[in-house]
Parts: sequence; C-alpha cells; structure tokens
Amino acid sequence: MAQLGVKHYRFSIAWLPIIPDDRGTVNEAGIDFDRRLVDCLHQHNITPHATLFHWDSPQTLEDLYGSWRSREMAKDFADYVTAVVSRLGDRITNWMTINEITCFTHLGYAVNFDLSHAPGTPVNTNKEVWQTSHHALLASTGWLFKLFVRPPPHLV
Repeated sequence: MAQLGVKHYRFSIAWLPIIPDDRGTVNEAGIDFDRRLVDCLHQHNITPHATLFHWDSPQTLEDLYGSWRSREMAKDFADYVTAVVSRLGDRITNWMTINEITCFTHLGYAVNFDLSHAPGTPVNTNKEVWQTSHHALLASTGWLFKLFVRPPPHLV
C-alpha cells in the first residue's frame, strides 16, 4: 500500500476475535492483531480508519436474545466498543461505529420480503424491523456515554 502511495486505509475490526464468547473476557491476542496492523500502517505514514461493526453479529447473541431485535445488543455492543477503543484509541483517531445500518436491519430482517443480507431473519411485523434500526442507532451512540463517563487515560 505504501508503494502505491496510499495515505488512508479503512478496515473493519471483527467482534468475535476480540470477545470470543461474544460477552465478557477480552482476547488480548485478538486485539494484538489489530494493534500490529495499525502500528504497521503508522510506520508507513498511512492513516487508519477503523469500522467497529460491519454486519458480523455474534451468533451467540442472535441465539441468546435475537441480536439486533433486542435492546440488549446495544449494551453488548457498547462493551465490545469500549474494549476496542480503550486498547486502540491511542493509535486510531478515525472511527466508524456501524457500517450501513439499513443493510443489516431493513435488508436483514423483514416481513414477507426477500432477505438479501445477513442475518436473513424473517420477523412478524414492520415494527420489529424498525426496532432493529432503533437498537443499532442506540448502539452507535451508547458506547460514547460509557467511554466518556469513565474514559481511558489516553482519551482524557
């Protein structure tokens, strides 16, 4: 990338390598992969732009409470994002929280509609579809509150 003259690189950080059980303990080796990637980008004067969610909902959370159909997903997302940002926030200043919300909500949950995107879950009402969007919007901002109430030292 450096030889091509690339100055910015956008990439996604996957939830599962960071928190393998989808909730709870952080896998430091999973974080270390992204840390090494970001450090390498910096060594080549390439600015990292990290996306925190690119349609890769943990299956365990889908099975446990329905993933984005539940408000609980916003809380788990906040925990995941806090784990990532508290460990990589000193290296990354450009963050995208959730990539293309409509694609995994309105195209991933539907009533009598061809489900063209993951998770491909049929629901009974349009209200349920709109709730997935609502929960994703809560998730995209909820982690900010968590970080700024008790921010990691490098963000102060």
